[in-house]
Amino acid sequence: MSDGVLAQSASGLRQLKLLVALKELIDERGIIEAWSKDIIERAAETDLDGVGFAQDAELMKANGWVDFEESLVGVDSLRIKQYGRDVVAKFIESRDSAWERQRYATDALLRWLHVRDLKNAYH
Repeated sequence: MSDGVLAQSASGLRQLKLLVALKELIDERGIIEAWSKDIIERAAETDLDGVGFAQDAELMKANGWVDFEESLVGVDSLRIKQYGRDVVAKFIESRDSAWERQRYATDALLRWLHVRDLKNAYH
């Protein structure tokens, strides 16, 4: 799944925000991994509980963004991989670019119109 496609879904955006929070914590503290509870606190607007976080962590690991070990209580801490750092840089660049936001809005509108036209064609 591409990074742009992820940002177009609520769960994908939540994962990207968690990844940004992880990178910020690691860079600020000069550490190699961050505790799950600290990542969730940093990305508080994502409204995650422990179960949601574990699922997002699994998906981020499957995408090659992070690595972690699981204990009996779940995911304790995460380490960001280089690919995860690259995804964060691309996400922040896109998020902060007026041109990228406009292109995204235009693409989303065109997709919506296309899907609407397809649905109307078969009804």
